[in-house]
Amino acid sequence: MERWQISWKRNYRIFGWIKYAGKWQDGLPNGQGTLTDSSGNKYVGEFKDGKRHGQGTYTISDGSIYIGRWEDSLPNGEGTYTFADGKIDKGIWKKGELIKRKK
Repeated sequence: MERWQISWKRNYRIFGWIKYAGKWQDGLPNGQGTLTDSSGNKYVGEFKDGKRHGQGTYTISDGSIYIGRWEDSLPNGEGTYTFADGKIDKGIWKKGELIKRKK
C-alpha cells in the first residue's frame, strides 16, 4: 500500500496536481470530501485538519481499493484492501500496515 502525506497549498502537492471538492475549515479539508490526484487515485471520505481521517474509500488507478478507517492519512482500524488482481486483505490496520487478518 502506498504511504504518502499531502502538503496542502493552493490545491497542489509537491509531486503533482490534486483536486479537492468538499468541506473546508481554517483553510484545510475538514468533514466529507473527495480528493483526486494527477495519477487518477481517488479518496472519498472524511477529512480532519487536511488529512484522511475517519471512514473512507481510496481507489488507486491500477484498480486496487481500500475501504475502511483512516487516521493521519493512513489506513488505521478496520478495513479491506482489494488488490487489482482480486486478492483481498481484510482486518485491522495500524499506521498503514495490516496487523491482524480477518476471514
